[in-house]
Amino acid sequence: MFFADPGNGKIHDGDFGHMDSGALHSLDVVALKEAESRLKSIITMHGEGRPHLELAQHLHQLESLIFDAKKVLVNAHIQHGGSSNIGYVPR
Repeated sequence: MFFADPGNGKIHDGDFGHMDSGALHSLDVVALKEAESRLKSIITMHGEGRPHLELAQHLHQLESLIFDAKKVLVNAHIQHGGSSNIGYVPR
């Protein structure tokens, strides 16, 4: 998935090493707001009685958006000195 850099409008392919933390945060927000908008649309379509297969296709697209937003957040965390060990976290 490609993202538009909120700072300059350029399209990025997932290599965020050159972006500062403010731009990365803006990118996080843009990706999450897009996912929020998509979810609201799906809820509306469900209320309109759209076919289940159509809803499932839109949910698949939403899932991809959320996955891509997660990748942005994890990459930003790692680039700013965070641990790359993001697996199981004990309680």
